[in-house]
Amino acid sequence: MPPSEPRPDLAAIALTLPVEAPEKIADRTFKPPTFHDDGSIEYPKGEKDWEPPRDINGYARDPDNKWLFHPLWPVCRLRHQMAFLKANCGCIDVIMRCNNPQSPEFGTRLAHETCIKCPVRLK
Repeated sequence: MPPSEPRPDLAAIALTLPVEAPEKIADRTFKPPTFHDDGSIEYPKGEKDWEPPRDINGYARDPDNKWLFHPLWPVCRLRHQMAFLKANCGCIDVIMRCNNPQSPEFGTRLAHETCIKCPVRLK
């Protein structure tokens, strides 16, 4: 079930992407996505677009809109998050790392399942 409350932690992932020149964006298959306030990510779908973008780590594709992804990440104030752009197609993906020194996962790259089970996650 997609979250309906604001998730500024996840919406802020957009700030980790580099600013690109318009001519680079024009050549890519997928245009930059929108990071919604609820943490979801949505790619604009052009008239000629038929193939949906690639999956995003820790996000579930919406069953009714293959261009929309809902976050599976729980709230954690200490998680380090970063997005990166796949240069060839324009799809994004995210990398999350535990930044809680009390966690056995401290400093490691995370899957959302690991983060959900964390006994010391700061909400």
